[in-house]
Amino acid sequence: MPASKLNWEAIKAEYISGDDSVTHQALANKYKCNRCTVSKHAMSERWDDARKQYRNTVATKTLNIVSTTEAELRAKQLRVADVLLAKGLEALKQRNPSTYAEAIRTIEMAMEQARKALGITEGPSSAAAATTPAMIRVVFDDPHPRRGEDE
Repeated sequence: MPASKLNWEAIKAEYISGDDSVTHQALANKYKCNRCTVSKHAMSERWDDARKQYRNTVATKTLNIVSTTEAELRAKQLRVADVLLAKGLEALKQRNPSTYAEAIRTIEMAMEQARKALGITEGPSSAAAATTPAMIRVVFDDPHPRRGEDE
């Protein structure tokens, strides 16, 4: 087909939105015209600049979507952590020694979920984890240590 009869706007759009396999030569082959003709249109209409801008726009939009999705997921994780924490604290308020261990595990799970949701990769120190049961006993005025717990 003669170059003058080609739809150069469509060819330009194909180049701009195409991947790296869409080259001047590939378009020339596809539309059965000279590569130099395609390159002249590309240079005079700044197709390369438009392609870069298009790719930047796509990347920005994709990043915004991913960021929004991740933020929503982290917010859900925090809500789950809040519910777990409330359940664990409620179990401790019952002052039933037989449920302390389960309540502590629930609170620790809640704290782990919250750390993950906030992107905190380090967990509590082993010393802090070991003293949690003792601290809870002090808060709830329970002077009796449980089996396996430090006094």
